[in-house]
Amino acid sequence: MTDKFKNKYRIPSARLKNWDYRNDGAYFITICTKDRTPFFGNVVDGKMQLSEIGKLAHQYWKEIPEHCPFVKLDAFVIMPNHMHGILMIKTLQGNISDAAGMDTDGADVDMDDATGVDAGVDAVKTLQCNVSIRQPHDASRMGQPHNANCTNNIMRNISPKPGSISTII
Repeated sequence: MTDKFKNKYRIPSARLKNWDYRNDGAYFITICTKDRTPFFGNVVDGKMQLSEIGKLAHQYWKEIPEHCPFVKLDAFVIMPNHMHGILMIKTLQGNISDAAGMDTDGADVDMDDATGVDAGVDAVKTLQCNVSIRQPHDASRMGQPHNANCTNNIMRNISPKPGSISTII
């Protein structure tokens, strides 16, 4: 472990470099609090007692499928300074059972063929960073220096992609 950032040791990323985190499958997610501060609550007599922030974390985790209808939730647990959960992504290209090798015990989703969205769920508008969306050719940009386009391309490449784990969380 010789990687350093700002002269501090850090662990290398556990993410696969060439993996598209929009792919169907089950993903084990861990979210830690800043400086491992126990914001989510405390363990009392062997039971987790959620703080107000912990209750919000619980509520928002449970709401993920309302914002991302292609996501199903599996087991999750909230601890004083972190939480673990399993998200299962199911797009039109496949299904969770095939992709993750597991039975989801969930009802099939009735997808709208035109939009690819669960027909039983009202659409939720999600804002996306405009540099990550391909912009049509604009003649008014012709006078801009070439590096403005390069910057947009770089930002588009490093921005979270719609439907990815990053945008879900």
